[in-house]
Order: sequence, then structure tokens, then C-alpha cells
Amino acid sequence: MKRGMGEGVVGVPVYRSACPCNCYDACAMLTYVEDGRVVKVEGDPQHGYTRGRLCAKGYAYSRRVHSPERLRYPLRQYPRGSGNWQRLSWEEALELIATSILDLKARYGSTLPVALNKYSGNFGWLQNIIEVFFDSLGPTTRAGGSPCWSAGLDAFYLDFGRVASPDPEDLARNKCIILWGTNPAWTAVHSLPFLQQARDQGGRVVVIDPVFTATAKWADYYLQIKPGTDGALALGVLAYLWQRGRLDEEALSRYAAGWPALRSYLAGLSQDWVARETGLEVAAITELAEMYATSRPAAIWIGFGLQRHTNGGQNVRAINALAALTGHLGTGGGGVYYAHLDTWPRVGSGPGAGGQAGNRYLNMNNFAAELLHCQEPPVKFLWVAGRNPLTQEAGARLLSQALNTLEMIVVVDHFLTPTARLADIVLPAASLFETWDIVSSYWHRWVAVNEPALVPWYESWSDLEIVAAMAEKLNELSPGSSTFPSHKKARDWLDELFDRRMQELFGISCWQELLSGPRKARPPELPERIELDSARAGELGLPNLPVYIRPASPPPEYPLQLLTTHQQYGLHSQFHNLDWLQALNPEPVVLINPAAARKRDLAEGDVVRVFNGQGEIIARAKIEPGVPEAVVVAYEGWYGREKYQGNRLFSPGDYNVNFLTSPLATDMGILTTGFPGCAFYDCFVEVCRL
Repeated sequence: MKRGMGEGVVGVPVYRSACPCNCYDACAMLTYVEDGRVVKVEGDPQHGYTRGRLCAKGYAYSRRVHSPERLRYPLRQYPRGSGNWQRLSWEEALELIATSILDLKARYGSTLPVALNKYSGNFGWLQNIIEVFFDSLGPTTRAGGSPCWSAGLDAFYLDFGRVASPDPEDLARNKCIILWGTNPAWTAVHSLPFLQQARDQGGRVVVIDPVFTATAKWADYYLQIKPGTDGALALGVLAYLWQRGRLDEEALSRYAAGWPALRSYLAGLSQDWVARETGLEVAAITELAEMYATSRPAAIWIGFGLQRHTNGGQNVRAINALAALTGHLGTGGGGVYYAHLDTWPRVGSGPGAGGQAGNRYLNMNNFAAELLHCQEPPVKFLWVAGRNPLTQEAGARLLSQALNTLEMIVVVDHFLTPTARLADIVLPAASLFETWDIVSSYWHRWVAVNEPALVPWYESWSDLEIVAAMAEKLNELSPGSSTFPSHKKARDWLDELFDRRMQELFGISCWQELLSGPRKARPPELPERIELDSARAGELGLPNLPVYIRPASPPPEYPLQLLTTHQQYGLHSQFHNLDWLQALNPEPVVLINPAAARKRDLAEGDVVRVFNGQGEIIARAKIEPGVPEAVVVAYEGWYGREKYQGNRLFSPGDYNVNFLTSPLATDMGILTTGFPGCAFYDCFVEVCRL
């Protein structure tokens, strides 16, 4: 019997695993298997960032992999949306799918009617091999862009020429850490020991956020800023320091190309203006400025939330300017932390990779409208993998209409998600415990291997096995239809992906050395200058300078700004359906300020309707003083079937915050992801009792 890395203290085989979900932490895990079942998962203490700990979701993996709701066999639904599911053999499923692709190719003389919508439900290296398969068919249609971080990525590219961040373990070295629009107590729990280490050594932690989050409750200082006004605060702090001669002259000469132009802009900013824009007291703004300027080193962690506005990229550029002109870049762990792309392999359409010439890209943040308007030829076939767009895409109601114009929808997943329930064919995906892979982080610099610990669940296959079999079936029916190397197995692909660049980056000769434990990449190369006056930005129709652009304002009929943030016990649309986590989070809630609740005659526990011109959701009101009066919070994600309000059957399709959002574009994103990001947080609603 295969023993993985060895045996536990009670003789239970132990395997190395890595969480592939879209999360800052990308945890390395140890998986204990007994009688063909995962009996326990725990953190791998050899991983220097996660240090042997997991979050609640990680510990619940044993419930996920053996969930009775997990898909077991290929399924066909006929007619679409009827719930009439028929079990298929893999041979039957592959034949149906391949026949559809070949028919479309013959009918339109092109493979462009065939589309792929794939994103971050699985961040393992081998997940991007799906892109290679689609490239092997010829030009196809792809969902491009990113709903997560596009505006911020572009801001870093315009300012520094690339996306780079210091090693987050160096946060522990700072005397002042500003957590700007991030809630790591819920979304990046393994950073907390490093933040606490900084506090233990006399450092101070500041949280800037519209909501009094769990992290804000733990921090030393909290500033409750109006949503989308982060750029005004950053530039206001910068103006305050410059007007008092407090900027670092060496930093100005070393880092700042375009300083004279920005200086002229700062001359017109007063602290009273900053206070009006941000909703903060002047005293709080000046205290922040003094603390940040006098602390050495000092760091700013820029969260993804503050760039999910129509002015999101400008917000990030303003914060970058503040860090650079105060001399904090590259100083003993100081500077700006956002993300990095260093430890990702070049494959498919992932970071650093190219793609098939002639591919047609549709904006995944406006996918429904682009599907409906896409012609010459139209899209008729859609493959969805690592994604649940019916829950995660803005303006989700329109997407269901757009999908019903297609001839075939194929979804690869573990569960019957809302998207899978609209598919024609659903294929059961293998879990992380049943496949080989390697997992990197976009935050820390560690990489970990994932080795198979279980035989596949019933008839589930890995994404790699599925596309390899698809290539063989296509070539059987029509020789030469796919050039995908279907003979290559997972370990062969990992041999190829762990190339010389990766070997040098991690200081090992092959990926198999990861079987003895996770490895850390060499230190990052950080930017040495900032382009304050960016000609490239001007070419894109953006302000050359990191000036402040006001965020969107609410219309009179929808006066409350809806923030659809991450919640503690789910990750996008994953994990919500597990029994352990449902026990902690049994039903959706809307957080509303006491004053706003009184105006609407709402009390704690009332079932409320949240609505705007896009749609509505139903949830239970939770009165929360930490939410501003002009803001409501509803957590993203989908929930499993559950009794609701005693007599209401609450099922996954009933609650979807993206019934309320619209595909409003952020100001940036095109340079790094091909399309603008989505301004999810510029969404306005009204709330009333149901």
C-alpha cells in the first residue's frame, strides 16, 4: 500500500496535500487516510508561511471529499433545467461532447463557436492544462479578464512596470502596518502571526475599511472610510506631509519620475477636503500621516476590495505614490503589498503565458451580454471548469438567459452548483486528494506538492484526464481534430512545468523534491522607481497622474451602498454546502446599521428584501453598528438546501448577491488581464421588510 510521506503516530498513512482554492494562503496540508477515507487533515508544519495551521474550510475538507452530495458519475440533463438527470458512461459523455464540437466546426467552418469559461476554483498548476487542450482545437472563444484583481494589477504595472510585492513574512519586521481594505482575520488567517509578531516588537497595526471587521476589532487603530474614497485619503496624507516638508528627499530623487506634476496637484488639497471626501476626522487623518511618516519600516497591505470600484485603479496608484514618496519602498520589509506572479508556471493562458493565435476573448465580467451579442460566428458550446459563473458573475440573472441560447453546456465540478444545474452534461471532477498537482500562492512565496491520497471517488476524473480523453475521442471521430498530447500524464506535465526557471527560483533540481516538504522561492526583486506621470496611462485614456476620481454616487431610489464581501466560512461559492460550515453559518444575513434599520422599521432577525433595478435577494437582517449608515453588507456565495424561516425551503438558487450587481467596469485591468475589472462594490440598493 502506498504510504505517501510516511505513517502517522498511530500507523495511519500520511500524504502531502495542498489547498488549490483561490486564497492568499495556499495552505500545505498533511492528509491522514484510513480504510480508503480521509480521517483527518492538518496543516503541514514544514510550510514556513502557514506553519502547520488551517482555517475552518481546510479542516472541513474531510467532509467535502466524502460528501454524499458529491457528484459520482457523468450526468446528462434533458431537457435543460428540468432536473431530469440521467447517468451516462464516460464513453457516452465523451461521444456526445465530441460530436457537438465537430458538428459546430463543420457547420461554421471554425472552432470559434466553442467557448471556455475557466477561472480560479482550482489554482493548481495542472488546472491550466485545460487551456492547452482548447488551444489544440484551433482558435476558440474564451472568457477573458478577471473578476478579482485587475484594476490593482494594472495600477502596479503603470507605476512600477510590473506586479511585485515584498515577502509577506517580512510584515513582522515593520513598526507600522496599514491593512487597507483587507480583512485577514477572515480571508488570510496565516498572516496574523506575522502581524502579531510586529505588534510584540512595538509595531502598530492600522485598519482602513468601511466596515468594522474582525481584523479592525483586533487592530490598534481603525479608520472607517467611505467606500471608494481611499485615493483621497492616500493623496491627502501625502499632501499633508509634503506641505510640511516631511517627504523623504532621497526618495523623491530616487523613485519619483513625474514628481513636479504631482506636486502641483497636491498643492490644491486641504485636510478639510480630505475629511469631507472620506468621512474621517481631520485629527485622524493627520495622526495617520504622522504615524506612517515616522515609522521605519512601514508597510501597506492593499486589499482587493478597494479596487472593486469605478476608480479602483486610481485608488491603488494613489497608495503606491504615498508609499514611494515617503521612502518606504524596499526598506526592510516596508513598502506596498498586493500580489505577485513570480511563482506561477508558464502554461495555457495563466500568468506569463500566451495562447492560441486567433482566439476570441469575451469579458468574463460582462459574459452574458457578450455571449448574446457575439456573432460571426455565435457561441454555441460552452465548457465551464473551476468556476461557478451563475453565482460569481455580476448581473447573474442575465447570464441564465444567455446560457439558454447555447446548444450545449458542459460543466466539470464536484457538486451540482447553480451553474451545473443549467448544464446539459455535468462531469464529476476528482478532488485534490485524488490527483497530482503543485500549488503556488499569489501572496506568499512558498510552493507545495499535492500527491494522490485516495483512489478517485466513484467515476470522477481529474481535469487533465478529462481533456486527454476528449482529445482522443475527437481524433477517433475525426482524425487530426486535436493536437493535445493525450499520452502525457500528470507527472509528465509537472516535469515540464517545473522548468529551469522554477528550479532556480526554488533552489531544487526537480519538483519531486517537494515530496520531502514545501519550498520557498528566493527573495523577490522589488521596484526601484515609480512612474508618477505615466504616459502609458494617458494613452489608455486615464489620468497620467494618480489623482483622485470620485466614486459612483447612489441614486435617490437606492440610497444604500451594497458591499458584497467575502465571508468567514466560504470561499467564493465553495464550502458553503458542507454540513460543518452550514452549522456555523446556517442562513444568509444582511448587515445593516442601527440608524438605517430604524428608518426602515427593521429589527434584528427580520426577513428582509434587498432590491434594486437589477433584482432582489431575501435574507435575515442583522443589526450591526460597525456598518456605516449608508452601507449594507451581504456576503457572497451560495448556500446548501436548508429550512428557512420555518416554512420556506431555501435552496442554492434563492440567494445570490450578484442578482443585484451589474457588470460595471473598473477604470483599469486591460493591460494585465485583457479587460477591465468589475466594480462589484459600486452597487446601490434599498432594504425593506419582506
